[in-house]
Amino acid sequence: MKRTLHVPQESLIRIFINGTFFSAVLCTPRDLKELAVGWLYTQGVIESLNEVASVGACEDLSDIRVQVTSDRYRERGRDHMIRTSACMGGHISYAQRYH
Repeated sequence: MKRTLHVPQESLIRIFINGTFFSAVLCTPRDLKELAVGWLYTQGVIESLNEVASVGACEDLSDIRVQVTSDRYRERGRDHMIRTSACMGGHISYAQRYH
């Protein structure tokens, strides 16, 4: 019996907070709204789900838009790195990705 192996895909997902680009994550494109909210929580951008007003995604799921009630994300500023799914949380710069 021959088995078919499937290689997981990765996609570049951009996260916008209150309409402003905040960061990008390279990940398996599944459960992206949940991933974005969880990532914002672990990064200290939100302290609880109570700060999330809404979460939406564009049709092709490349952009996740999160509306939050806190301004804490402004303290961190735009993240110029793309976060990868590598062990221990790798990252690459936009300069590496787009040049």
